[in-house]
Amino acid sequence: MNNSNVTAGERSTLLNPHLLLLQTKLTSPNSHSGGRWAVFNPLSRKAAVAVGKDCMPKLVALATELSSSDAERRRHAIAQVSQPYYQSLLDFGIVTAHETTMPPLRSSERRFVGRYHACVHNFDWFDYFDPEWRQKDDYRMQQYQRQSSPPPNFTSMEGELTALPDVDLTSADESLTLLHRVSAVLRWSLGPIGTVPGGPYLWLRRTSPSGGARHPTDGYLVHNGALEGIAAGAYWYDSKRHGLVLLPDVRVSGIQPDEVRLVFTSHVARPMWRYRDPWSYRPMLIDVGHVMETASLVADHFGLAALAIPTPEGMPITKHHMANADVAALSLAASNRRPQVPPPPGEYMQSPSDTSMDGAVITSPFVYFVFRDGELVARSAEGAESELPVSPDAFVLLSHCLPSTRDDRITTRNHLLEHFPGVSAGDLEELERRRILMSRVRAHAAYSATWPWVQHGWYMSLLAHVEGLGLRAYHAVTTAPLAQTTGSGLVRSLLSRRTCRTYSPHPLEPDALNAALQDALATLPESARLDTDVYVWFNAEARRAESNAFFYDWRANRLAYREGRHVCRADIRRLAIGQLWAAAAGSAVLLRTRMGGAEGYIDAITRLGRIGQRICLAATAAGLGVFETPAVKEPVAAELLGHSDSAVDSDIYYFLAVGHSVQIAGDFGAVSA
Repeated sequence: MNNSNVTAGERSTLLNPHLLLLQTKLTSPNSHSGGRWAVFNPLSRKAAVAVGKDCMPKLVALATELSSSDAERRRHAIAQVSQPYYQSLLDFGIVTAHETTMPPLRSSERRFVGRYHACVHNFDWFDYFDPEWRQKDDYRMQQYQRQSSPPPNFTSMEGELTALPDVDLTSADESLTLLHRVSAVLRWSLGPIGTVPGGPYLWLRRTSPSGGARHPTDGYLVHNGALEGIAAGAYWYDSKRHGLVLLPDVRVSGIQPDEVRLVFTSHVARPMWRYRDPWSYRPMLIDVGHVMETASLVADHFGLAALAIPTPEGMPITKHHMANADVAALSLAASNRRPQVPPPPGEYMQSPSDTSMDGAVITSPFVYFVFRDGELVARSAEGAESELPVSPDAFVLLSHCLPSTRDDRITTRNHLLEHFPGVSAGDLEELERRRILMSRVRAHAAYSATWPWVQHGWYMSLLAHVEGLGLRAYHAVTTAPLAQTTGSGLVRSLLSRRTCRTYSPHPLEPDALNAALQDALATLPESARLDTDVYVWFNAEARRAESNAFFYDWRANRLAYREGRHVCRADIRRLAIGQLWAAAAGSAVLLRTRMGGAEGYIDAITRLGRIGQRICLAATAAGLGVFETPAVKEPVAAELLGHSDSAVDSDIYYFLAVGHSVQIAGDFGAVSA
């Protein structure tokens, strides 16, 4: 049907069920459109500004009507708009002319995390098939550097430094104190072990790989008297100076007297400076997984027992904690004193106070809206019970309560009740209880603290992270050493591991990879590999095998043959977004896990990093090179696995190229140190 010729009665009323209503200034901080809100389509990654200063914007009102189950109500609403306006609705994907072109809203997408995942599915990548990709990437980095310098490689905190003892990785023995062992875990998981030569700015090397050599993962520890000579409390680990700095605003309950809790954080500005898109939140979490697994292996090497546990519930509203976001944690104790599974960690001490002396309130930066059943529904990413349908009057009030650059809007409770008669005192109280409104003091701190995420387009990632932290289920996962690579073998692998981009044409024998995978995976408890599949293709065109596909059989702990078509190097290159070196190795290993719900999203992605690190170290011990990338084309993965694309919409992938490496000095393009 030609949309330019349809009559009002023939117009589609099929509203995109995936739509979100977000704050324009947080979604597009450089926008000067004048609209306070934008309707965002996660599937197309397009936003349409909803114009309307002190009223319900026309676009918001229309989308609310079109979400109704009443067909007559929808037809009446769409008939009121002009033909050019209707066409713009189609162009932005707000409505669709054909139901088959719009995938239904799945149960996992009812939370923000699900819609975020839909946004980054089949992402538009940097084109590595372009023969000039390196020159274009260099030019882009030069442009970024003209705007601002890259963030420092180390995160420092104000305060007195408590120096930690230096412990060599080779000096693990029973005589070491708990403090010395914990010091070793920090040093050899989070500290630098060298630099990568040849780049335009300083790149660090750690024992774990990191995309773009950004190394965003940092950490702090919390203890309740377990570390002799260091007062109980929370301490930031200064990886540059190998010491601890007290964090006075952190207080976490539930720490056992003989336990040290290591919390892994991500300095979001570090990867975001280079990767300015919402998808890059995923490699940030994978990075934490790599470092976390390294820490657990080093802990075992030094005689410590480790349990992987979630971080305390929620995210403190401080600049420090928003810029250095909590992701995951390890509970450490001497192996002969391993306590029972520690209780769920308590909440952080919230700072600043959630009360204002003048009773003023501000709309939360964590609020978003969905259109459902003819209602506009407000939600806060901060709370599980945050959903609340809002009336047009309440929405206008929330728009009024957005922060002003001049700070000239009166938002005291008494003023709001007087000037918005359609909103009762009970309504206002409910908006605050659901964390849709927050005190002005806390809101000012929150908006200021969101800036590290917002400045380069990570607002969607921020909301996903806040919601994921608040909803994640509590469970403790037992860690395990590698099956073969322990002791001096682990030390050599940690110190010699390099990301490989140059491979020998010599074929990789299946038995060699099978042995490395058994080393990495055989000892993993089921809870540590939950819903994770490992697929392998061998680059062996010379054999002309009917199929070169395998999978790792967790029960038999070995590679097993998998039916399927022959996969060639060109297929692997398509899978890895055109990265030529990904297809040059003797084998391609694809890790796949499932998104599940919002409560398991963060843990699912970090789990890929943890398993990936084990494979990296086991392959290094076997004399093999590994290249890692989470940049995988989901439709190509579906094709190679023989699945329909719709079946893998909720899947998350991590790719590793494993083969015989060739070291070439000075090859630092597309660095992963």
